[in-house]
Amino acid sequence: MVALYQDLKYGFRMLAKNPGFAAVAVLTLALGIGANSAIFSVVYGVLLRSLPYPKPDQIVDLREVNAKGGRMNFADPNFEDIRSQNRSLKGVAEYSAWLESVSGGSEPTRSMLASVSHDFFPLMGVKPVLGRGFLAEDQRFGAVPVALVSYGYWKQYLGGTNNLSTLKLTIENQSVSVVGVLPPGFGSRLTVTSGCRASFTNGCPAARRTIGTLWRGCVRASRRPKRAPSFPESLRGSSNCTAKTP
Repeated sequence: MVALYQDLKYGFRMLAKNPGFAAVAVLTLALGIGANSAIFSVVYGVLLRSLPYPKPDQIVDLREVNAKGGRMNFADPNFEDIRSQNRSLKGVAEYSAWLESVSGGSEPTRSMLASVSHDFFPLMGVKPVLGRGFLAEDQRFGAVPVALVSYGYWKQYLGGTNNLSTLKLTIENQSVSVVGVLPPGFGSRLTVTSGCRASFTNGCPAARRTIGTLWRGCVRASRRPKRAPSFPESLRGSSNCTAKTP
């Protein structure tokens, strides 16, 4: 300890004698540490951090291919055919997301509203930490609109209350009942609502994405497996997110 103290004392004395060199050295260290921290944050978020659901390697993104070889989203009848007739997938589900104003919490937010089919979360292996998930009945025509909210939104804007029966949000000028809270990891202000395909406001947006889960033993056609979508990727780290079911 004595030797360390003497070394530090000597080092500070030398820096004090050469303030210009000291400033350059400190600035260089600061830039190097900052750059390394930024690079690590990106690498961790994109490559190292585990996705917030089990078995992400079994989740695949599905697209139709038109006559010209271009990829496009599934038309409703084709989606239903894939859901009922495929043999390679345990199940398929749809989701879409867009920015929307959400009120009813402690303050209004401009949030990412996501629309998912009622089987989206069971397919992803995700269960609410409070309340219930979506039911097939939630998607029927005329059903009362219901929503799941993210853990972060529930804590920050809904007071973390366990009594969900009193919680209602206003999305696109329509009242939506909160029925469940998602586990941490789906964005800090995410709300997921049910009823898009069944007539929630103006219906689902055209840009619906389709995902599926492979049976164990099935392999992807691609030689290099693609990283599984993260509901979607823009939502996981977003600070301003909301979602609903088609």
